[in-house]
Amino acid sequence: MRKFWSLWMIFWLLIIGAACEEDDSGGGELSLNDRQQQINRLTRTWNADRATFEGFDATEEFQGFTITFAEDNTWTATGSNLVFGSQGPWDLDEEDVNLLRLEGVEVQLTISPDVRLMQLAFVLAGGSIGSRIQGLSGEYIIEFSTEPEED
Repeated sequence: MRKFWSLWMIFWLLIIGAACEEDDSGGGELSLNDRQQQINRLTRTWNADRATFEGFDATEEFQGFTITFAEDNTWTATGSNLVFGSQGPWDLDEEDVNLLRLEGVEVQLTISPDVRLMQLAFVLAGGSIGSRIQGLSGEYIIEFSTEPEED
């Protein structure tokens, strides 16, 4: 009888263990927490500090440029720049919180751990982001800073 109960317990432990296993059917999608954390880090106003185009200094072209990312997945921009219009939609990639989509352009997003610095790196292929103005084709890297949020 003792053997029966031991086997019975092992059977139920296996059943419970199988039911509690992590479901990998999501195909590598991010957890809501990862995604929401990145959205919280991104949604604020960022001021352009430095920019390069094809490896050359383009900071002057982005003098006074700011971009604000809102929680409703829209962005607005002000000031001088080569490629951004005044507004448009944004979204994070489903599998990589460091990949941002702006008007169909894939942008590599880097935000510092203290959420004071951000870098956007992208290749523009004969168009612009949120504007009818034709930007110069090539690789852009724009570095931004923001004021820390007050508690």
